[in-house]
Amino acid sequence: MAPHIPFEVITEILAKLPVKSLLKFRVVCKSWCSLISTRQFVKKHLSSNTSIPKKIIQLSADVLTFYSLYDSKLVEESSPIKFQIENPKFHCINNKGLSSFWIMGYCDGLVCVETLHPESRIFLWNPSTRDSKILPCGVVGNGCFSWCGFGYDYNSDDYKVLIVVPPEESIDNDQEYSSDKSMIYTLRTNSWRRIQDFPLDTSFFFERTLDTSCSMVDMSATLVNGALHWMARQGSNNSWVIVALDLTTETYMDVPQPDFYGTPVEHIGIGASSTGCLCLNVYNGAGRRSYDFWVMNEYGVQESWTISLKIPYMVDDVCVDGLRPVTWYSENGKILFNRDGKRATYNANKNSVRYLRPTTSTYYSCPHGDVYVESLVSPNAYSSREAKEISRLSINVGRTRRRVMNV
Repeated sequence: MAPHIPFEVITEILAKLPVKSLLKFRVVCKSWCSLISTRQFVKKHLSSNTSIPKKIIQLSADVLTFYSLYDSKLVEESSPIKFQIENPKFHCINNKGLSSFWIMGYCDGLVCVETLHPESRIFLWNPSTRDSKILPCGVVGNGCFSWCGFGYDYNSDDYKVLIVVPPEESIDNDQEYSSDKSMIYTLRTNSWRRIQDFPLDTSFFFERTLDTSCSMVDMSATLVNGALHWMARQGSNNSWVIVALDLTTETYMDVPQPDFYGTPVEHIGIGASSTGCLCLNVYNGAGRRSYDFWVMNEYGVQESWTISLKIPYMVDDVCVDGLRPVTWYSENGKILFNRDGKRATYNANKNSVRYLRPTTSTYYSCPHGDVYVESLVSPNAYSSREAKEISRLSINVGRTRRRVMNV
């Protein structure tokens, strides 16, 4: 290395490089390896790559896929994947392949996943570094909960996982609760604890068993502005509300929603736009039927809701309960969005919708996708060496196949 280049300049250069390059550069010298492994550099790298195009990640039981949109080209990168328990001493999961998943959330390059078979367990995984961590078991024995979410608490510099457990699924079997119980996991403490009960009466919850389709309801939260968000129904008129959990205060709050043309809305999905704003995908059945993308340009301000896009009604759609907006804007008016677990592109110039080839997956994979950014964040950042060995998964990712499509 040229001795005249200050180490501070080297740090700035490295912070702007992709994760794949940094993983290779750890072998250049001891100082580089030490630098890239520090939490300070991990944070700097995460904040320094805001200009790098984000991707959409889709994880199914046997395929990991990334989508990127560059002007009029859509790049699909897919790899076969298999999860296996690495340490036979870990007693919570059998040493078998994990074949069914439920995506609970994405944050800072980490994916929070619940395994549905052979046993219900939750783990965190960084697809870029292949680092993983199995969360402590015993919170919910059969894996049934009403709502879930995963996000980052900026105040405590901690990652948190939330599950809302129906009363009958309480871990305190000798007690009965009238409300759904909220359990939160923090990465720093590596433990679960109870917080404020879910504020709504959610008598309906989606029980994910091997006899039930995952495509009916998306219970995973949308992370925006340090809070987890869900769409829920309440009251005698079964009207829609936006419920949010502030990850810092760990309390629930209401978020104002648009006026929705002054008429009731039957189908709606919540998500985050590629610009990081809260986004709603609403089926407008009044007048000319369409899917309207609403964006909250200023968080928490009802008047800031605007319709940024109208996509014509797709006649081949049967169920629209799974709407989860992911919008990507390009110079040529091409938009990539998620529709009930399926990827589609919309050409604003031609006013046409094109479904992409579905990724190979099993029936119980629940292949919902979301905005993803590569990072060096490790789910084992606060774990001891022994704890890392106990909680690790063996993840085998096969050769990547790349496909470029005109959209």
